[in-house]
Amino acid sequence: SLRDELWEQRQLVEVVLDSLNELLRKSEEERVILSGALNILSAPEFRDLEKLKTVLGILQEEAFLKQALNDTPVQEITIRIGKENKLEEIKELSLIFTGYKIDGQEIGKMGVIGPVRMEYWKATSWVESLRDVAEDLISKLLK
Repeated sequence: SLRDELWEQRQLVEVVLDSLNELLRKSEEERVILSGALNILSAPEFRDLEKLKTVLGILQEEAFLKQALNDTPVQEITIRIGKENKLEEIKELSLIFTGYKIDGQEIGKMGVIGPVRMEYWKATSWVESLRDVAEDLISKLLK
C-alpha cells in the first residue's frame, strides 16, 4: 500500500514539473494547465455518459476553470464539496486547491478536481506537497 501511495505521489510530482516547465516556456499571460482529466472515468459517478460529457466539457474550457478558481483568494488549502461550489456546472464535483507563492506574492493556483466522494485526506496532502515542490522549484529557477 505504501509503495502504491509513493508511486502515485511521484506521478503527481512529475505532472507538476511538466506543467511548470510548460508554464515557464510560455508567455506571461494567465494560463490553465490540466492533466489527468481521464482519471475521472474511474469514478462510478461518471458512468452516466451525459454527466461525463458535461464534466469533460467543463474541464476543456480554460475560461471556466479560471473562473472556478479565481473567485476566492487562496491562503491555505481550500476544499469545496459539491454544492459549496459557486458555479452551477460543477455542483457535482469537488475542488481542492491552493495558491502558490514566491516572495509572499501568489503567482498561481493548483489543485485537484474530482467526484464528491473522493479521498479528501489524500488529495489534500498531494496538493500541499505539490505546492511546496512548485514554490521551491520556481524560487530556485528565479535565483
